[in-house]
Amino acid sequence: MESTLQKPALVTAKTILYWIVTALFCLQMSFTAYAQLRLPQVALAFTHLGFPAYFRVELSWAKLLGVVLMLAPVPARLKEWAYAGFAITPASA
Repeated sequence: MESTLQKPALVTAKTILYWIVTALFCLQMSFTAYAQLRLPQVALAFTHLGFPAYFRVELSWAKLLGVVLMLAPVPARLKEWAYAGFAITPASA
């Protein structure tokens, strides 16, 4: 009869892979938030697409808040909302 417990090495590998993927994703989201806040060509692109200036700022701060929620030890419900927000962003593009 096999044990229902996972092997410790497999759990460690999954945990490491999870944090690598999460860190890369958070870096990408942080960079896009920075670009939306600071780079004039990105602001010009938002204006060209017809979005008001405040939308670009709100979207940037929402991305930064989502990154913090994904990396911080917060309740699972908040992490779920961060994942949902990040899923809605490319789906609505």
